[in-house]
Amino acid sequence: MKYSPMFISVFDRPHHFKHCIESLKKNHGADKTELYISSDGPDSDDSFDKVNQVRTYARSIHGFKKVNLFFPKENTGRKIIGDTKKNIYSF
Repeated sequence: MKYSPMFISVFDRPHHFKHCIESLKKNHGADKTELYISSDGPDSDDSFDKVNQVRTYARSIHGFKKVNLFFPKENTGRKIIGDTKKNIYSF
C-alpha cells in the first residue's frame, strides 16, 4: 500500500500547529507517511518568538515515516511550499 505525503504550511501559531500534528499522528498509517512542514520566516519582531516556537516544536516531531522541514530565514510573503531538491518553491 502506498501512502500520500502530507504538507503543512505554518507561520506563528504554535498551539494550533501542535494540536494539528497530534491529531495527524493518531491516524492509521501516520508512521508510514512522509510529512512536509514549511514555516515561513518572521515578518516582524512580534512574530519572531512564535515562529521560533513553531520551528522548535517541528524539529521534535516524530511518529511519521520522515519529517521534512523547510525554514527560510526571511519572510517570503506566504509564497512557499516544500520541495526536497530546491528547499523552496515560490508561486
